[in-house]
Amino acid sequence: MSEGGHHGENRQRRTWAAPGRRPHWTLLGLSLVGFLVWMLVVQAAMPVWLDQAAACAARFDIDTTRVVVRTTLLPPRATCTFHEVPGAAAPVVTEYISPSLALVLTVMLPLPAASGVAGLLLLARRLLTLGRTARGPDRGAPAPEQPPSPEAGPPRRTSHLVGAALLGVVAGTFGASVTMLSVVFGSWPASIASYGAIVLAVVVAATAMDAAFGPRQGGRRESRRRGLILGGLGCAVVLALCLRQKLDGDGMGEDGHGWIPLVSTVVFVLVAAVQWRLADRGR
Repeated sequence: MSEGGHHGENRQRRTWAAPGRRPHWTLLGLSLVGFLVWMLVVQAAMPVWLDQAAACAARFDIDTTRVVVRTTLLPPRATCTFHEVPGAAAPVVTEYISPSLALVLTVMLPLPAASGVAGLLLLARRLLTLGRTARGPDRGAPAPEQPPSPEAGPPRRTSHLVGAALLGVVAGTFGASVTMLSVVFGSWPASIASYGAIVLAVVVAATAMDAAFGPRQGGRRESRRRGLILGGLGCAVVLALCLRQKLDGDGMGEDGHGWIPLVSTVVFVLVAAVQWRLADRGR
């Protein structure tokens, strides 16, 4: 076979092998998309959140001024209880979502959940084995160390810390906004999907930022690990604060969510500073 044929075969093998290099991201992405689709289908089957009582009255054409609506997510269920119905001695209870549709929606949920769990397990396995083996330069083997120039060191460190601060502001602001909206609308599925999207976006941004401005030690493999740690720890703090606000129900208070971006910024900067400190010790 000619040399060009060998090169073409190698390019084809690399092309087909590329998607398998990141199975954890693929599974996490499929889980997020599947969960979003499931959430949209469930919300479409529920009574309209703006006026659930009017939606129940319009669906069953019952004339009453008092309607109590109770909804659950697992299983997806919406119960309309009509009180003071003319000609009825007791309240009229109806199911807004048919049992067959509720069963289908319940069976659909484990699919994105299983994909998400598998993606998290593969991601954890990759983090635990990161840096133990090297499979060549195209697999992220550590690059040769380059002596940092005196004039390029401090600006690189400063740029990384400033970028971490901006990332903390963005993560905290978006997290607080999602919490504020979830307190108003009361939708847990939308909140979980939004938080998941924030975590994935922040981790990707932190990894790209570390590759551009982070410490040079360890090559691409260590850069990805530091990005995952920065984004993961920062988002864990943001999610903990947002969860507290949501459970307390004061996300719309005067200072209910304004302090979340501040705490998030401090955490991101501290994690980035520790990473630079550890990199300096490892030289």
